[in-house]
Amino acid sequence: GHGAGRGRQYSEENDRFLVCMTNQIGYDRWDELREEVRASWLFRFDWWFRTRTALELQRRVEFLSKLVEKEIDEQEATDEAESRKRRQSGAGRQTPSGRPPNAKRQRRQ
Repeated sequence: GHGAGRGRQYSEENDRFLVCMTNQIGYDRWDELREEVRASWLFRFDWWFRTRTALELQRRVEFLSKLVEKEIDEQEATDEAESRKRRQSGAGRQTPSGRPPNAKRQRRQ
């Protein structure tokens, strides 16, 4: 199983950092990404995260990318269904931007 026995998984903070950093330094720069993790003041006490290999980080980022794409696809499908329903019922509530409230809230440190 994934990470069996160690009982530790990537936190939301870890994931956000990986995604933001990958956007900054570019996709496929896994060794650099690993250096960024180790250099990050944010995770100085997060020994588990700091000891991930470049390959593990790569797998995680690829997994997250697929997850995000899937969420966007699902959201678009939901939006489509919603707007069909709304045309019939004339009602419906949605966030002003039409996206899930927390989709693109990237905070910079």
